[in-house]
Amino acid sequence: MGQSKERIKLRKRKTPSGMESLYLDIYLNGQRSYEYLKLVPCTLSPKSTGRTDRRIWKR
Repeated sequence: MGQSKERIKLRKRKTPSGMESLYLDIYLNGQRSYEYLKLVPCTLSPKSTGRTDRRIWKR
């Protein structure tokens, strides 16, 4: 008998508004499902971080 594959991947996709959204791509017992985490990136201002490329994810 073969072993069952169980995989969970964190993925991101572009929303219709052009932002990115995080979700879990779950493959369990031969079936695929998705769970959206309702997280979107938020760019911090360079003054608060000292960096221009720093992003945080918020709900």
